[in-house]
Amino acid sequence: MKKALLNFKTLLLVCLLIAVGGANAWAADNVTDISNIVSGQKYYICSSNTSGTYYLKLASTSLSSSVKGTGVEDKANANIFVFDGNGSSWTIKIDGTDYYLSLKNEKDNGNVQIVNSAANFTLSNQTKNQTNLIRISKGSYSIQLNNSTTNFGSYANTQKDVWLEPVESSSTKTATTLTFPQNSFTFSTTDDLTSFKGQTATLTAGEETLTGKDITYSKTGDDIFSSFDESTGKLALNGNAGTATVTATFAGDGTYAENSASYTLTVVDPNKKEVTFDFSTMGYKNAQVVSSVTKDGISIKLTKGTNNEAKYYTTNNTLRVYTGAIMSFTAPEGYNISEISYGFATKGEGSLTVTEGKWETPTWTGNAHVVTFTCTTNIQIKTVTIKLVAITPEATSDTLNFIAHDKDGFYYATFSSSKDVVFPHDIVEVYGVSVTNGKVSTNALTNYVYSVTDATAGEDKDGTIEGYYVPANTGVLVVSFENTAPYYFPQTTETTTLPDNQLKPASENGGIFTAENGYKYYKLAYNNYDEKTGLGFYWGADNGGAFSVKAGTAYLAVPESDATAKGFSFDGSTTGINGINVANNEPKTIYNLNGQRMNNLTQPGLYIVNGKKVVIRK
Repeated sequence: MKKALLNFKTLLLVCLLIAVGGANAWAADNVTDISNIVSGQKYYICSSNTSGTYYLKLASTSLSSSVKGTGVEDKANANIFVFDGNGSSWTIKIDGTDYYLSLKNEKDNGNVQIVNSAANFTLSNQTKNQTNLIRISKGSYSIQLNNSTTNFGSYANTQKDVWLEPVESSSTKTATTLTFPQNSFTFSTTDDLTSFKGQTATLTAGEETLTGKDITYSKTGDDIFSSFDESTGKLALNGNAGTATVTATFAGDGTYAENSASYTLTVVDPNKKEVTFDFSTMGYKNAQVVSSVTKDGISIKLTKGTNNEAKYYTTNNTLRVYTGAIMSFTAPEGYNISEISYGFATKGEGSLTVTEGKWETPTWTGNAHVVTFTCTTNIQIKTVTIKLVAITPEATSDTLNFIAHDKDGFYYATFSSSKDVVFPHDIVEVYGVSVTNGKVSTNALTNYVYSVTDATAGEDKDGTIEGYYVPANTGVLVVSFENTAPYYFPQTTETTTLPDNQLKPASENGGIFTAENGYKYYKLAYNNYDEKTGLGFYWGADNGGAFSVKAGTAYLAVPESDATAKGFSFDGSTTGINGINVANNEPKTIYNLNGQRMNNLTQPGLYIVNGKKVVIRK
């Protein structure tokens, strides 16, 4: 009997110890002190009212202006949140998504917000009815459970506060922290993006750095990657503008708890800009007349129509624009407006465009510095988003690159342009090319003084160039002392007399030109490409037919009566129909570019003297 009584007492004691241990375990699991929150850990957000204890569940985990926060009793249906931070400053991420929890800046009857970037919360310890709780607040509003309903949401600090329950409340795994060296990067599309290869995350447990653990990487957001390695996090950027998030994840193991970390990548296009005017946050007073507003260099001017004005109303934080009122949008200097969109307050309309009945049909179709609309009906606007595109200044000059060269070191190129251009005489000479009696001739254009659109050009840097005027859609041969040469666009169209010239301009987009009867066609080429000898004009296709030419170049069209050879070399030789080279064996003392022997150097130009190039200037 005594033994049975002893066993009963022992059993009772064990039960009491289990009960006490269970109560203590429960108290340890539920976090009611912000100093016990572990950064990177996953938690349920919990609270109680007179009806019971509830876990926060959101009506949606996709981006929204506000969503319902509903309390559920079964935590299997509740949302899991990842708390990152320390002390009283924390961010709360919705587990399994790239979205964060936020608060509206007003009481919203049980609604909260979901945003796509981290929203900072202030956490503080509270005491309600001798019970320790946590307050998660942003400004004067907190995430709390309504006293009379099961709605979690954005309330003034008069409701119940919350506590946190770890997702693995009974786990004995060691907590971990996953971090990147840098939280964000911003690049420009004009930057050299090849040097950025991504970041590697570091996994720690307390002060110990863990190695040999499997960390995987994922990406979300815009298409800005040309490659991405999920096992190492190494990546390459493709140069597109956009924003993306890279996340490193440690799934945990038998000893260490799971964790994750992210960093953002933003690539901006300096030629594009987007600015949003949010009238709900601009601090206007009720019924205040709004005549203009400016942000980031963009101005919106509101002009009333007949007895109509634009007023701000705090009832729904909107700008009310009346029928007949005029809105003018002015871009900052150097930009045009490419798109305007609106966020309307009227329920069910969503984000409308200017073509859906709210404005008169505009004559503007995009890319204007100033855009004006007249309101055709009363509307209430919460936001206006304006997209801008940089104005590309009209080019004042360009550069011609030379590939072909002769043994004397002169560079040659055929050239044409859809615009009139001026080549400076101190770097190049410009010729027309013709073939007469089976011999090629280069015929110099007239050298004169012209005003160009580049005010920094010219010997005196006043936009005045002494050089050769090449009219638009004219093929010419350019001979240079260097392997590149600038050319400029004239201020006014000039009338010039061109020398004999059989060069034809390539089409604006290049390609195979249309052959005409009675002509043979030649291109600038070497007679022997491997040895780079015999530079001149040669057939570009069988029997002197049409061939493909690059945009910005020219080809030679020779009447069949003069097209007595497959090619004509600048040194005076020809390539016959049967491919026989006939060399010019005259002794070379002084020659011009036509291969003509000269007695002296009295005229300015390019000459070959004893096999070396000589420049005679005015």
